[in-house]
Amino acid sequence: KLASGHDPMLLTRAELVVGRHRRVPGVLALTSVAIRFDGLFGESAVVATSRIQKIETGQRLSSGRLLYRLEILRLTTAGEEQTEFVLTRDSAAAWRSHLGLWAVKERQADADRVVPGR
Repeated sequence: KLASGHDPMLLTRAELVVGRHRRVPGVLALTSVAIRFDGLFGESAVVATSRIQKIETGQRLSSGRLLYRLEILRLTTAGEEQTEFVLTRDSAAAWRSHLGLWAVKERQADADRVVPGR
């Protein structure tokens, strides 16, 4: 499923949070156009990078549950929809690095755009 025409820049094991106590194991990939999760049992989630408004990491799920030796990657889209992934600490550090670089490129692209009347 990850062969969507875009080579992943980052590929790690992760769990998609689907309830207060339920997490689905799978693979999380960062491509040039989306963050894609493919679960071991057929579950999937795609978050287009163009829709991401907020990126958060930490040890507490949005439900308030505290994680031990794991971290959360929470993506909030333009429609205020949240998607959460549970990662190992090393994987979370790699995601912070890659998403930080992506955010810098996005800000630079916005600064380079010329809009008439502004």
